[in-house]
Amino acid sequence: FYFDISSPYSYLAFKCVLWNSPFWAPKFVIDHQPVSLTVLNRRHETIPAYLIPMKAKYTRADLQRCSIYYNVNFKMPSNVVELLHARTADARGILRILKNQFGESYCVKTANLFFEHLWQSDGVSRG
Repeated sequence: FYFDISSPYSYLAFKCVLWNSPFWAPKFVIDHQPVSLTVLNRRHETIPAYLIPMKAKYTRADLQRCSIYYNVNFKMPSNVVELLHARTADARGILRILKNQFGESYCVKTANLFFEHLWQSDGVSRG
C-alpha cells in the first residue's frame, strides 16, 4: 500500500486499509510504503489537482463526501496549500527507518499519528 502523508486521499485510504486489515489478514499481507506524490508528479510531468482551481474546488467537496461515506474524521487544514508544499521527506524517512529497524507495526502506528495530526487537527503544531 503506497501512501503520501501529505495526501488527503492517502489519509482516507490509509484509514480504510487500517480498519479492514484484520479481515484481509488471512488472505494477504499489506506492505505499507511511504512515497512522495510530489516526486511522482514531477517525474511524470503531471500537475497536482490543488494547483488547478476547478479541480481544487471539486477535490474539497469530494474529500468531504468521502470522509462522510467512509466515516473518517477529516478536517481540511486552513493552510492546506502550504502543507502540500511542505517537505514531508523527514516524515517519510522516519517511517522508512521505523519499518526497517522495528517492523511494519511501528511504521503503521506512526503514520497513523502523522495522518491524524495533518488531517484531523488542522495540520498546525500546538505547543
